[in-house]
Amino acid sequence: MTNAQARYTYSRDTDGCFDLWSIYAPSEDRWFACIRFWDEPDTNEAAETEAQARHIVAALNACRGIPTEALEQGIVKELVDTLDFFFNIMHDYRSSVEKGYIQLAMQRSNAAITRTRERTV
Repeated sequence: MTNAQARYTYSRDTDGCFDLWSIYAPSEDRWFACIRFWDEPDTNEAAETEAQARHIVAALNACRGIPTEALEQGIVKELVDTLDFFFNIMHDYRSSVEKGYIQLAMQRSNAAITRTRERTV
């Protein structure tokens, strides 16, 4: 696996004062973000901030290659909505063909996929 293909990761660290969840960027070979927290025995802060770190890392890995502008404009929701639409019309394929829904679903799918793969200059 090359650095460009490597996945983001997180790990627990400390900076001498705070506990940290550090997020590692493999393509840059460096730690690039952290979430600070106090690990007090009477709080759930360690578990809550770890969940946040996991969420960030999962999003970074899942969205790799999708332009930031597309993400900001809601492309992930658009893709899920398009897939949901396509799935729903497939339950009654014959009727969907007659009503033109299949063609519409193909157009929506193609548009969403194209937007996902667009690169900004």
